[in-house]
Amino acid sequence: MNDYLSQQRDLLSGLPLDEVERLIHLLREACAAGRTIFVIGNGGNAASGAHFATDLGKGSSDCWPDRFRVVSLADNVGWMTALGNDYSYDDVFVRQLMNFAEPGDIVLASSVSGNSPNLVKAVEWANENGVQTVAMVGAARGQLEKIADHVLVIEDRHYGRVEDAQMTIFHMLAYAFMEKEAGIEKERSSDKYLSRFNGVVEFTPGFESRTGIKHVLFDFDGTLSLIRQGWPEVMVPMFVEMLPRKEGESEEELAALALDDIMQLNGKQTIYQMIQLAERITERGGEPREPLWYKHEYLRRLDEQTAGRTAGLRDGSIDPDSLLVYGARNLLDHLKSLGLTLHLASGTDEQFVIQEAELLGLTDYFEGRIFGALDNYKDFSKQMVIERILDEHSISGDSLLSFGDGYVEIENTKQAGGIAVAVASDEANNGSGQFDQWKRNRLLDVGADIVIPDFRDSAVLMEAILNS
Repeated sequence: MNDYLSQQRDLLSGLPLDEVERLIHLLREACAAGRTIFVIGNGGNAASGAHFATDLGKGSSDCWPDRFRVVSLADNVGWMTALGNDYSYDDVFVRQLMNFAEPGDIVLASSVSGNSPNLVKAVEWANENGVQTVAMVGAARGQLEKIADHVLVIEDRHYGRVEDAQMTIFHMLAYAFMEKEAGIEKERSSDKYLSRFNGVVEFTPGFESRTGIKHVLFDFDGTLSLIRQGWPEVMVPMFVEMLPRKEGESEEELAALALDDIMQLNGKQTIYQMIQLAERITERGGEPREPLWYKHEYLRRLDEQTAGRTAGLRDGSIDPDSLLVYGARNLLDHLKSLGLTLHLASGTDEQFVIQEAELLGLTDYFEGRIFGALDNYKDFSKQMVIERILDEHSISGDSLLSFGDGYVEIENTKQAGGIAVAVASDEANNGSGQFDQWKRNRLLDVGADIVIPDFRDSAVLMEAILNS
């Protein structure tokens, strides 16, 4: 008994409190927006999930200004047995979600192994349908750790200790609202707007509205433009082709290395990815060409993929708005109507950014304030553009708002003191309203204040940012 208690104390002392705090704010936003929280689990996790739903639905709701919409999907025995008997036990949760879940709702799955097929199937369906997903798992992690939007890992494999720790976290979540802990008693300026969003949106705990925004900086590719959608499918194979292969290394492993190198530098000028390629070639015993050669070769290959799009824009056979991130033009119109000054900065070569902005009918929004990469890459960076904006207009960083899908513009904006909106656009499924989870996670890690999948809620988004 003493060993069990000792190990339990050690486990509780190492709980991921940052993730718990993030989940508290996720639940708070769901409550303010009238979203539903669905709790799922098997066996002991089903019981603790039902306990949590009771605490949140009754105790937390009685102490909080708004009431929580929370349901344990393991509680309807009749429905569960019908689904398990007529279909499969793997379907007992996902088919209930099909009836009830809406985009922006939350599915919270708790499991020790992280591999329960009915939980994995439910979370996969939720991800595909714009429902936010949370997994609470043991040290084995399993499939849930790989697919959920938010993951809380209890670093133990002992079922009893993990389930005890999970119940502790459930109580921490519920009592945060009952006892108004974790600083959440203060109503944030964004809360009153959440119920007006038609799509999903994520405000981070540190976000605060500002009335003094004067200048807005946009990234281009993936934030506004989809002309170059699919560019990784051009760059990754080129890297794989150029990189010397180590003994026993598969093409899949080489492609994974290339993708990681490329995406770690996404948002910076293309030349930096080519510098990284040259360094990798040297590291593997090869003789690299000049990075500028690789850049021009990549642009040649990319042009083969995008030529049909640019030709269609020129001859009028393609509607420019079909190659804009969903709702982008409405946002730009709205920002201009507010009297804000717009700037565009891209890691793509400046001549191509100007040409493509013209083809998409965006040039007039920026009135000459379009900046892009140069062959002498040291003469351009997004940080330099931000410094120029602040200097030329004699403003401080807290007057700056940025939109971007790469880490560079988010990080640079936050360093300057501005508000950064992460556009976690699912470029291959424009208009789906769903986050690209890799982008979302990456951009939150570098300090984004708000995450959106596209611009469908541009008007209420700006009201929340400006608190107007």
